Order: sequence, then C-alpha cells, then structure tokens
Amino acid sequence: MKKIISITLFCVLTIFISFNSYAASTKYPVVLVHGLFGFDDIFGIDYFYGVPQAMRRQGVDVYIAQVSPANSTEVRGEQLRTYVQAVLAIPGLQRLI
Repeated sequence: MKKIISITLFCVLTIFISFNSYAASTKYPVVLVHGLFGFDDIFGIDYFYGVPQAMRRQGVDVYIAQVSPANSTEVRGEQLRTYVQAVLAIPGLQRLI
C-alpha cells in the first residue's frame, strides 16, 4: 500500500512541477477571449475560473479581451481585432498568443 501511495504522489508531483515550468516559459503574452454569451462573473463564478491569475503568478503576461457576448461573428471579430491592435501598440510587444 505504501508503494502505491508513493508512486501516486511521485506522479502527481512530477506533473505539477512539469506544468509549472512549462507555464513560466511562455515567450509571448497571452490573450484570453470568451466564447458566445461569455461573461466576466456570474453568480460568483469567474468565466476563466482563475486561469488568468494562475498564469500571472507564473510570470505570464495575460490580457483578457472584452467583446460583446452576443453579436454576429463579424462584429465580434472586429472587436477582437481592435483589442489585439491596441494591445500590440504597447511598447515592446510584437506578438501575442
């Protein structure tokens, strides 16, 4: 039984350490965009479920785009394009993920 627990703990720690080192190695800033009917926070539930905060703790620059929750694809695409262009106008940024 101790051997199974030890192996399980080792696997979990290995995955956790691998994830942390990968997340911190992001070269370019990340833009998160919600889907159709997206929201910031509803009934205390964050749309991205704490992912931006976790990524920032790892040293990743994270931007969250604000586009209308329900509109045509063309309108939402234009809103996203405008947001990305504004972010790319920040000195030193050349690319986004």
